[in-house]
This record gives sequence, C-alpha cells and structure tokens, in this order.
Amino acid sequence: MAHGEWCGRLLAANARGDDIVLWRDASRREAALVWLGLRQQNPRPAGKPNYALADFVAPEGGPPDFVGAFAVTAGLGIERKLAEFEAKKDDYSGLMLKSLADRLAEAFAEWLHRRVRTDLWGYARDEALDVPALTREEYRASVPRRAIRRAPTTRSRRRSSTCSTRGRSAWT
Repeated sequence: MAHGEWCGRLLAANARGDDIVLWRDASRREAALVWLGLRQQNPRPAGKPNYALADFVAPEGGPPDFVGAFAVTAGLGIERKLAEFEAKKDDYSGLMLKSLADRLAEAFAEWLHRRVRTDLWGYARDEALDVPALTREEYRASVPRRAIRRAPTTRSRRRSSTCSTRGRSAWT
C-alpha cells in the first residue's frame, strides 16, 4: 500500500559566516548552492552560544570539509486509501494512516542515518548500538542533533527541493 524512497549526497562544503557553501565538486571552484543558515533563536544562558549548522563545518579558505544531506519519504502510494477513508467519512483511519507513514519515514531516516555512519560515509564502521542507545542518540556525529535546527530556511528549501536521483543511491 505504501512505499518509501530516498535520495542523498555527500557534498564538498565550507562555512561562510552562518551559511554553508555547497560546492559543485571537490575542486571547490564553483558553488552549487549556498545553504542559508539560521542561528538558534532561543535565549541562552551567559556563555552558551546560539549555534548554526555552519559552526560545525570548516570555514571557507580552511581545510576541505564535507556535509551529508538526505531526504526520505515513506508515504508514497497512500493517496488512494486516504481517498477511500475520506469517502467513508472515516477521519480516524485517515489520520492513523498518515501517522503511520510519518513514523515509517522517521524510522527510515534513522536507518539511513545509521547506514551513512557505518557504511556510506563510514566514520563509525564498528558502531554496535542497541535501540535504547540509539534513542539516547549515543552515536558519533559531528553535529549535536538536539543542539540545532536541522530544517533549512524556507529560501534554502525552495532552492534545494529537487533531487534528481530519487530512489537511487547518489553518494559520491
């Protein structure tokens, strides 16, 4: 009834202020996209910084760095079933199906994130965490997941919303 797809890339990147320059290739001569950054907006205690994603990427002119980006979905193909529920005025079943697709997408993202760490990027090849450890986010990552907003700004999202490798590995 439903299936998912993913796309992703490892991209040459450097920080430029609060933004991240995604280079067309490893030569870093031509920018493919500037990911517009946003610092955390919440009040912080004295001495605690408001982070931006760019804080975790080497600055432009510094050492070469890379970022990984991927997108997943798990709700493809549910439209027909949702229409059936709507025709029957069964809002509850429609909501449950949408919720299930959302949870499957989240699980798919976690699975892909693990695959990036252990295989595709491979910086944690020997990772052997159980479910409680994964839930506590004990895996090795360069960016503290709870520390920053991961969603792009609306302007960056519009500029990066197409993925020409849908459903296939695009790792370079």
